[in-house]
Amino acid sequence: MRLLATPSSSKYSFVLIDVSDGSVKKTPSDPREKDLGASDSRPPHRPFGLTWDSDWIYVANRRNLCVYNERLSFVDKVECVFDDNTHQLTVSGDYLIAAMTSMDAVCFYQKSTGKCFYFSLRVFDFVKHLPSVKKERHHVNNVVAHRDFVYVNLHNRGIGKSQVLVLDMKSMKMTDVISHDAVCSHGLSIEPGDYGTVDTGGTQDLVSRDNRVAFCPNPKSFCRGLAGSGGDFFACHFRPAVRRFRGIGDSTVEIIRDWVWQSASSIILDGVGAINDIRLIDAPDSCHHNPAEAPLCF
Repeated sequence: MRLLATPSSSKYSFVLIDVSDGSVKKTPSDPREKDLGASDSRPPHRPFGLTWDSDWIYVANRRNLCVYNERLSFVDKVECVFDDNTHQLTVSGDYLIAAMTSMDAVCFYQKSTGKCFYFSLRVFDFVKHLPSVKKERHHVNNVVAHRDFVYVNLHNRGIGKSQVLVLDMKSMKMTDVISHDAVCSHGLSIEPGDYGTVDTGGTQDLVSRDNRVAFCPNPKSFCRGLAGSGGDFFACHFRPAVRRFRGIGDSTVEIIRDWVWQSASSIILDGVGAINDIRLIDAPDSCHHNPAEAPLCF
């Protein structure tokens, strides 16, 4: 199995990881990716959400939608389509779906027209225009599109348990709210009748409805990035650090097989900073559910 990740280091745009032998390949960043008009709350180069269709790789970099070819080379970007702190990105048909974290919203960007509509957590409904948000409440950080539904992960900033909203894209209604057994949830795996997430509210455990497993040696570590396939999970963590230092240092990929942490199989990603997101590229990914094969030539 191979994983593709977005790192926090200003030096790189992607990290390619081969789980079978632990080998790691990094692709250098391109200055055109930067969002120079974004606020100074985060670096101008901050590749986060990652997805693809049969032709292109897409990355959310602050407010920008960046586009890459099969060699992970920068091709183009759409400026100011997302928000200042865009998190995960996924795809469903003609739409790219982004977690617009600082706006408490989900963006549905239509590739063919360049137009957007939104789901706002201020009104818990679909809207054409977003209401003003002075301060986020829910910290929307993950979106998973599966069949006719979009699952939206709400971190909730430690105010009670984290939750998942279920959006029915046929009826354009919110049809369910799933309560996590997690506080400050990051990452979201969706399987029939079950979910998986990382409980970053003090434990850094991988949890589901019926399972909980510790995989992070330091419970204060910064855990971001989750991929899963057939009961196996791949989760990333980074040393405890304030935001301005997250682009410096090493990350680690931990492997959990059938809810057992494979402590001897950790993969070190040297010098990439904190990992922001991670995807399986050659196996079904329960955190992505992308029907298209990743258009990579290596």
